[in-house]
Amino acid sequence: MGSSLKSFFTFQQADNLTLNLGLYGILFFGDENFLSDAKPLASYTFNLEDSFYFTMGYLDNENRHNMLDALQREQLEYTRQIDYGFQVQMKNKYAYLDLWINWNLLNTPEHREYLDGGINLYVYIYNFIFNLQRYWSHHGGTLFPSGPIKNNYSLALGLENYYNLKYRVFNKIGYKIYYLAYDQQGTLTKRQGYGTLGELYSYVLNFKLYCDFWYGNNFFTEEGNPLYQHSGSIFCGVRNETRISEIADFIFEFRVHFFLDTGISGAEGRLELKSTFDYLIKE
Repeated sequence: MGSSLKSFFTFQQADNLTLNLGLYGILFFGDENFLSDAKPLASYTFNLEDSFYFTMGYLDNENRHNMLDALQREQLEYTRQIDYGFQVQMKNKYAYLDLWINWNLLNTPEHREYLDGGINLYVYIYNFIFNLQRYWSHHGGTLFPSGPIKNNYSLALGLENYYNLKYRVFNKIGYKIYYLAYDQQGTLTKRQGYGTLGELYSYVLNFKLYCDFWYGNNFFTEEGNPLYQHSGSIFCGVRNETRISEIADFIFEFRVHFFLDTGISGAEGRLELKSTFDYLIKE
């Protein structure tokens, strides 16, 4: 549990060039420090025809770049909210693209450098969505041999099919199916794995009801949710995201999981209040 704040100034330096400067801070409840973490925010974004965006500095990593929980776990939205590096985005009614590289750590006597990046591509055709996700993380560096060198590669290929309903209560139904693969190569280790993920969902009023089915074989990702290391599991839950004012959104999610390989079950909950607003100083 905790609270975080991102505050920055936006300078429109040209019609298609934007500079953001600001500060980020987060406090985890129970931490005795004034802030658990604080970072400067600075980025340049070049906008091409309101469709392509090229960013250097502080990156747009909303919802973990919209990656699957199996590749980038949901907890990263709270524990690592800031990415620094380079990013290319495309946003239009036909496709969504997010291509980025993020610098996490430098190579020091204490640890290797740590970089990660990926590509997330959605293509929209009628009521079908085709999705390609490729995630990569790297531990290396040549200045200090502080630990093994390794590279982690993850892949997700998926298809979503949905139907919009005209009923007052039931708004939408659909399904998703993904094939996932993992490959780790390093000086001391090498491992591979794969898995299949399926989801059935429906929207009732403003609530998403879903049930996920997972089958995996030695699947593992460094930044992914460790629950997907099980060979078989079922996740069922409910999620609601509601606009409660002009500047605030309330997010609620609760889900239960059952591991077919161990017979163990558990539950997870999420409550989040997000507020976003801006003030025009000079036009």
